[in-house]
Amino acid sequence: MRLVVLAAFTVACATKTEPVETGAPGPTETGDPQTIETEETEETEHTEPVETEETEETEETEETEETEHTEETEPVETEETEHTGETDTEAPLGADDTYAASACALVEAKPVAVTAVTVERDAAMALVLPSPDTVYELSWEGDGDAYFTLMIPDWEVTERIFAQSGVTYEFLSASAELKSAEGTLNGHCPESGMTDQEYLFHAWNGFTIKVHAGSPNPFRLVVHQEG
Repeated sequence: MRLVVLAAFTVACATKTEPVETGAPGPTETGDPQTIETEETEETEHTEPVETEETEETEETEETEETEHTEETEPVETEETEHTGETDTEAPLGADDTYAASACALVEAKPVAVTAVTVERDAAMALVLPSPDTVYELSWEGDGDAYFTLMIPDWEVTERIFAQSGVTYEFLSASAELKSAEGTLNGHCPESGMTDQEYLFHAWNGFTIKVHAGSPNPFRLVVHQEG
């Protein structure tokens, strides 16, 4: 009898404890992790677009400011460049006096022909004298340099030499002292391009002048003595 009761008691105990071991852990272990993973995923996805928008706005603002600053400074350099060019092209003007007016009128008169030479030692063969009413027309053979002699009849005199536009020349003696600026234009008719060079001579003599190659051939020349 005792054996039967003990067996029945053992079976009852086993039947009563089995649901406790298998049922309780199920919902607790599987439910909570799913909820936590879902919340973490949502928070991460929400913060990513915010960082991207701020970066794009910053880059666009910096590029716009740099572009506007560059465009504002460009016109300043152009104006300075144009102003310098206009100053360099100005030419000096001689006096608008009776000597200048006479030279402008004489250029249209009938000239005295003078044949210049192409060898320096023969320059005395082509003579030019100062004259208030004479215009000379010089010509020479070839297209190289040419030479002639300007006769100065007095001491300590100033000569005004008016040459046709495009003519370049030089005195081969240091005794001819240039008092005006190189390339000075006739102040009475500057539009003609005629030059007006003022020279001081301390002694009378013949002075050799070299006409540079490339000058007009022939060209007209007027020499006035001041005083």
